[in-house]
Amino acid sequence: MKAIIRNIVFACPEESLHALAAFYGELLGMRVIREDWLVIARDGSSLPRLAFGDGAADSYEPPRWPHTDFPQQAHLDITVHDLEAAEESVRRLGATQLQDRGDYRSFADPVGHPFCLSIVTLRVVAAKLEAASPAGSLASSSTAPLPRSWRRSTRSCWGCRRRSWTRRTAW
Repeated sequence: MKAIIRNIVFACPEESLHALAAFYGELLGMRVIREDWLVIARDGSSLPRLAFGDGAADSYEPPRWPHTDFPQQAHLDITVHDLEAAEESVRRLGATQLQDRGDYRSFADPVGHPFCLSIVTLRVVAAKLEAASPAGSLASSSTAPLPRSWRRSTRSCWGCRRRSWTRRTAW
């Protein structure tokens, strides 16, 4: 069976539907493709799409992550080429910063959903190599190793605790 994600749906209050769609549309370069159930995408045939407003508006309780009584339900990891410019943009659009871990930064969208911004680097390529190796590890695989200036990092995105590859800055 082959499966793909068609929609990622965000619950939010009725009065915030269009503002939240505009926030993510601007951030991700998407536009409204459906109005009866508010859905945005790059175009009518691209996936995944983001949809807004599923659920009862009067029962919406925004996440207050990292507060454990109001945890996140899900979050997006968004990769960007220029982290400083992306941070400036999401703040201008109404996001609030939750955490700064250098090359991973966590924010809340205008109604409280957490999301992370991270930069595109060789670690993305390294993670793909690691996942594709037969033994599941670069150390035991026959694929070409990373340059010596790269190492496995314990730094991670707060929301998903994903480990990453980073360039060594000191030995």
